[in-house]
Amino acid sequence: MGSSQSGASPATAVTVGSVARRRVYLDDLVTTDDVADRLRVAPQAVHQWASRFEDFPDPIRVFGRMRIWYWPDVQRWLKAHPDKPDRAFTAQT
Repeated sequence: MGSSQSGASPATAVTVGSVARRRVYLDDLVTTDDVADRLRVAPQAVHQWASRFEDFPDPIRVFGRMRIWYWPDVQRWLKAHPDKPDRAFTAQT
């Protein structure tokens, strides 16, 4: 079983939301820490966006306190909110 992208994680079918099934790459499934790392913000910023903005994407899965998002959904949200990442929560480098 080969991947369609060299070096990419294998694609797998997952249920996203209650209706749609999408074939996604495992690298597109991200935790709060993954989102924070990719955007160079503190994880608290991601928690704030998720709680303050009704249009922030819902996680596709929640396991206890761990939330899993579909990265392209987060990217779409960021494009709609060009003022983010919120500098108040930017990670110190």
